[in-house]
Amino acid sequence: MPGQELIFLYGSLMLPYPTQARLGVEQMLEYVGPDAVAGRLFDLGPYPALTPGPGRVSGQVFALKDPRAMAILDRFEVCLPFEPQESEYLREQWPLLERGLTAWVYVFNRPFSGLPLIASGDWALHQSREQAPSSTLG
Repeated sequence: MPGQELIFLYGSLMLPYPTQARLGVEQMLEYVGPDAVAGRLFDLGPYPALTPGPGRVSGQVFALKDPRAMAILDRFEVCLPFEPQESEYLREQWPLLERGLTAWVYVFNRPFSGLPLIASGDWALHQSREQAPSSTLG
């Protein structure tokens, strides 16, 4: 892992969601393990938005086995490195809280005031709660 670029994924690109396979990057990334970054997570509906701020956001770290994966992920995240004002997300290097290393992270580049906060900072947990059937009496 030393010398390899890392990427921290915290939403629909995490495993076991099928997005990596759908994009064709599954074989270009090597799962390293869970980790977290400092920040806040907001619910955009089908995917989350990470912003700087107090809190902890859980996710997964991957090593980039093939540098072409970054361009595919940038397109998926609407991250335009040469047009940041047009980008929905910016790709930045952030410190990982557990490993003491840095990783690429997609940071939301739009106003987030009024968006629902995911207090747990954990998209997978949030999704499982959203999908859980509600119990009814009677």
